[in-house]
Amino acid sequence: MVRGLTSHRRRRGYVAGAVALGAALALSACGGPSFTYMKNDADKTYLRLPKEWTVLPTTEAKANGNLPGPWQRAFDAAEPADVKHLTESAPAGVLGRLTVFYISAQTADSLSVGDLRAAVSPLDADPVAAADGDQAAADAVREFKTESRKGGLRGSRVVYTVQTEDGGSAVFDQTTLLDPKPYANPLTGTAMFKVYALSLHCSTACYDKAKADIDDVVTSWTVVP
Repeated sequence: MVRGLTSHRRRRGYVAGAVALGAALALSACGGPSFTYMKNDADKTYLRLPKEWTVLPTTEAKANGNLPGPWQRAFDAAEPADVKHLTESAPAGVLGRLTVFYISAQTADSLSVGDLRAAVSPLDADPVAAADGDQAAADAVREFKTESRKGGLRGSRVVYTVQTEDGGSAVFDQTTLLDPKPYANPLTGTAMFKVYALSLHCSTACYDKAKADIDDVVTSWTVVP
């Protein structure tokens, strides 16, 4: 009798525990997503952002000569977010762009990793090459590493400081990748290649404060070969 009563109470306790766990999971699910996601299924590239950051509205780019126009999305960590921030050289909140653009086979044949960095840099030059023999430029490069990913994608990530015209400074965090696989150009039928670029920047004070979030965004960036 006692044994049966104990077993009954134990089962009742298990049921109560299961109900409590289910309720906790339901409340967690109702809390909403912890991140905002950007994706480009056509080019198989994906990015995770802090949920407080805003993906900005963008317009589709037109064809670039004999090449298809680039795919691009921008995001803003400022509150409130505003597309006007994209014109600021040292914004108070993190600004970013994720871009996929195309280059011809002829360009790809002679393109170096340094050329990729120069293509998206506000310096119109490779910040790493500029550091050779120039102590000020060398001091401006905070981080640099080469990137090799699945499918043969190659490139680099570089973080560097840029002096602005108003006497301030901004930090740019840029990762560029070249896909070695040729694609058929829908406009000409010839071969073309994809370049993936992720660029984030804001004032130096902003970058230092948001460094953990920025690193999380960059490491979350996925390109599926």
